[in-house]
Amino acid sequence: MKLIKYFLIFSILCTSITVAQELTKEEKRAKRKQIRLYLKKSRSYFDAQQVDSAYIYIDSLLLFDSKNVDGFYYKGLIELKKNDTTKADSTLTQGVALAPLSTRIKILLARIKIEKKDYIQASELLDAILRIKPNEAETLYLRGLTYLYQNDTTNALEYLQNGLETALNKGN
Repeated sequence: MKLIKYFLIFSILCTSITVAQELTKEEKRAKRKQIRLYLKKSRSYFDAQQVDSAYIYIDSLLLFDSKNVDGFYYKGLIELKKNDTTKADSTLTQGVALAPLSTRIKILLARIKIEKKDYIQASELLDAILRIKPNEAETLYLRGLTYLYQNDTTNALEYLQNGLETALNKGN
């Protein structure tokens, strides 16, 4: 009799755990859907040059998912559009910390570093990309600019030429 009682309690517990897991899956699905909606709305407002509205949606996305790499990229992009390079620098630095292999975040951050005349940090970001993607045209171009701004015309010419050749070859 006790064995049957324990078996019934065990079955009820297992059923409760399964139902709780399914609710968690459903909640996760709803959260992903909400995040996609916020990203889509933010990009739509950004494309329509309504950066304040875009910012609200991207901020909401990051409240839902504080580790969303796309969220950090677009938030940095919006902050650049608002001419707030300090915030964009901070946001994109967080994005790089979350996704160290993200090329587009590093490129955008390197552009800010170049604009701020921080050629050493820009070079480090660009070199990290080139170690993984040696034929990334935009990265080669930006790396060439960092050499040029540091008065290293030999390396600047080499990287700028390689960037141009790579871009032209991708166009074929």
